[in-house]
Amino acid sequence: MFYEPLGLDQGHRFLEIGLGSGYGTALAREVVGPEGLVVSVEIDPLTFAFGKENLERAGYRDIVLIQGDGGLGCPEMSPYDRIAVTAACRKIPPPLIDQLRTGGRLIVPMIEDDVQNLVLAEKTETGTVRQIICEVRYVPLKGICGGSERAQRLDSDALMPTMGTNELLVSYPWRQFHPARHEITRILRQFGDPHPQIEKTNVPGIAIVRTTLNNRDVIRRCRELFEGGPIFRFAVKWVPVDFWCETELQAMKSVIETHIRDLIDQDDTWAMEVEKRRWRQYHTKEIIDYLAASIDRKVDLRNPDRILRIDVLGPKTAISLLTPDEIFSRCKAHPPRYAIGRGAKLMEVKERL
Repeated sequence: MFYEPLGLDQGHRFLEIGLGSGYGTALAREVVGPEGLVVSVEIDPLTFAFGKENLERAGYRDIVLIQGDGGLGCPEMSPYDRIAVTAACRKIPPPLIDQLRTGGRLIVPMIEDDVQNLVLAEKTETGTVRQIICEVRYVPLKGICGGSERAQRLDSDALMPTMGTNELLVSYPWRQFHPARHEITRILRQFGDPHPQIEKTNVPGIAIVRTTLNNRDVIRRCRELFEGGPIFRFAVKWVPVDFWCETELQAMKSVIETHIRDLIDQDDTWAMEVEKRRWRQYHTKEIIDYLAASIDRKVDLRNPDRILRIDVLGPKTAISLLTPDEIFSRCKAHPPRYAIGRGAKLMEVKERL
């Protein structure tokens, strides 16, 4: 669907945003031939490892693979003749247009009025000429160019990881996934997303929700909806997700130091909340002690400006930097576990049963 309208051909320099399984990347490598170049950028570490392993097993060792924010492209290898973005966004990421040569083509699923259309754009001397190919459905683009309108306002001084992506963790009662899924779908359709993606995790009672909506806006609207009456019977707690990583302390620390730490202003107070599920390698105290050492900011356990939330779900961990009102729960919250700062001891408020 992508390569034919792109006109991908022998000798082209090709940039792919979204590695996936690596199948499309391998196909592109065959098309461009020995004189061409294929670069693929993938933001999700688990997907990156999966695709890389598949390509290496198949013998493709001359493809440039980069784990990073696809919306920023790979300027070191530019300009490109063709670019394919395999995730939906509301605006073509400006860095990708900059890295496309004049006369080059870019293909991307674009979101407009809650409908996704596959759009082919050709770069000219004065801008881009675009045409709609067909209606499609893809997962939202992550990173600085994905998610909210705020994240799409790029300039040279604002290239930092986006806060406010398109995923949430939603808790539901034991063995109630199907009614919870129907309830989540109904609520998000009411908010403007007709086709949210809702998946079970390997942790009973926790679902991953992918939506075309900004997850902070979803939380705000859930609060407004809840004030109007008893709407939430099954989807009882909603938590935005900013980043995913492997469930390893070093991987979590890398995300915090690379993407999170500098988003906590020097004058802001902070606290850490950890929910650990299906991971027994470390005690919660050890996790907090290790990660808290990366953030040199004042801690406030009662009224923090920012909450660094760590949700361990077996082999994958979700990390978010939130304000206190950016979690929605219809139930009284359990007391969380908080870190009390760099160089200080841990304070465990109460173990969650």
